[in-house]
Amino acid sequence: LCREISFQFRTKLPHGLLVYHSVKDRPESLDPYALYVIVEKGQLKVVHVFGKLSTSLTVGEGLNRDEWHSVLVRIDVQGAKLMARVDDRQEETPLDVLERV
Repeated sequence: LCREISFQFRTKLPHGLLVYHSVKDRPESLDPYALYVIVEKGQLKVVHVFGKLSTSLTVGEGLNRDEWHSVLVRIDVQGAKLMARVDDRQEETPLDVLERV
């Protein structure tokens, strides 16, 4: 089971929020969840928050040079991994919090 989002962007700014996703009207029994996709220092940063744990990864560089970039962010629920790709660069990291769910 994978969840993913893909989009394109271009910017001249070194920092900015590109995507924010959360659960609206979350029941108290459900742990807080959020996903942020950010440009930080000209790099793409993805932050996954579940409960009190957060996982982040950074990929790419020079993304604030007013050029178009293609982004794919994937959460592999069964494999417990977070993956981000921008243009031809890709990074992934374990999502330890999903191994406990």
